[in-house]
Amino acid sequence: MNKTLIEKFQIRGNAYLWKYKDNERNFPGWNLTVDKEASERLVKLLDMMYQCEWATNKLVKVTPPKGKLISIPNNWGGTAAWESVASLKIISTKTVQLNHWRITEKLPIVEIEFGPSSLAKLKQAIAGIPHGIGDFSIGDVSDENLLTFWWNLEK
Repeated sequence: MNKTLIEKFQIRGNAYLWKYKDNERNFPGWNLTVDKEASERLVKLLDMMYQCEWATNKLVKVTPPKGKLISIPNNWGGTAAWESVASLKIISTKTVQLNHWRITEKLPIVEIEFGPSSLAKLKQAIAGIPHGIGDFSIGDVSDENLLTFWWNLEK
């Protein structure tokens, strides 16, 4: 896979990424959901990243969640304060541990860096979102590296 194809690849649809300001003990880290179109495009992008022999990255525009999307986790009945970012940068590495996973806040961007086996977990999680799969996390022992996935039944 050619790195240039990844750079030119367009993400369509909506990706929603947010972090709660309230009740962080029960809802630590970042939360992600995507609509069906964004799920399909992100899965394709992750396949391309996996097939590329080089480390690659891609900036994905984030849409702030609202309404039903923010109420799905039911944090304080959907009324908990939250914050979002402008973009998500996904970074596929090739020279670190296979299960490498790190989330870094570089506001207004959140970066998610991962190795090949974590890429596979991320891809599976994103593919499942439009099918009602959610309420689970990828991460390590620290809350700042936790990404929780929520289902999204938008058409």
